[in-house]
Amino acid sequence: VSLTASIMSSTPLLVPTATSTPDDGGSSVFQCPGLLEYILSYSSITDLAAATEVNRWWKQAGRSDMIWKESCCRFWINRVGTKRSKSSSEDSEEDDDTVTLFWRSCLSDEAIQKLTASEIHSFFDHFLLSQEKKQIQNFVSLYELQAFFQNHRNRHIESTTYTAIPEYNDLWFGSFCSSAIDAKRHQITLRELCNPYGFDMYFKIPASDIPHGLHFLELDYMEPYEDNPDMVLYRHSVCYFTEEDHMFQIELESSKRGTSLLQHSLRWNWSGTNNTAVQVGPYPPLDVIRLPNWGWKLENINVVLMYRDSRRIYNEKKEEENDASDNPTL
Repeated sequence: VSLTASIMSSTPLLVPTATSTPDDGGSSVFQCPGLLEYILSYSSITDLAAATEVNRWWKQAGRSDMIWKESCCRFWINRVGTKRSKSSSEDSEEDDDTVTLFWRSCLSDEAIQKLTASEIHSFFDHFLLSQEKKQIQNFVSLYELQAFFQNHRNRHIESTTYTAIPEYNDLWFGSFCSSAIDAKRHQITLRELCNPYGFDMYFKIPASDIPHGLHFLELDYMEPYEDNPDMVLYRHSVCYFTEEDHMFQIELESSKRGTSLLQHSLRWNWSGTNNTAVQVGPYPPLDVIRLPNWGWKLENINVVLMYRDSRRIYNEKKEEENDASDNPTL
């Protein structure tokens, strides 16, 4: 819990004092099931973490799945890699207020035994876990699903984590803490690098190269480059890293023809230590950078590659549909 508090904030904590317990026979919030959980649900993350250290009853109430699931809903808004809603699923077309466990949740065997079949299926309905999703389609028993979840944790969570993450006995508290710790990870995983949506490739262009009298923001394929007024980004293509043969593929979009052209492929390899850089062909290595929204950026002196997750794809499709409805073709 102290770890969670340190992750979220360095401000002083407001620690409530428990004046009664379930055994004192007096007036107590413990005599009303769910009341303490309801009260604690209005606490900030840091105050909630501190409240769980008061005594074992406060800890039990403060670790409630109801509280921490809601905390995840708030904490994961606009965070890449989280399933904040069904629209972040590659197969979904509608928004929903559902939320599923973080895709790199490090749960103990005890916590995994609490998972229902629907929760496990929802967990693997993540665009980076499509291989596992196919494997569990024919599972009929909850025991099979829980055993598969446990093996998945051992193989894909612990083996790709470069800092120690404890295993949590509480589902949503554990998922929240796992996501907060994982947000500090600066090593991209193979699955994230080889994600099915690829990366948007931008070339760095000096602002002085833009024709006189034309502002770069007027061009839909130009974007500002951070806070550098002397440089702009030219959106060139979508690129993909393949997992099996380590190929780097570039896909050019042609709005005039309505088709895309797949360019000649290059090979890629890891560079640096612990997956902190990627080498593509003969070009300068791409440094791996973690973004505040938990996404990824790969950058060298010439290009910037921006991670494309399913939420971004969904939003782009919606924008295209809106543009088409506003500008119908005859």
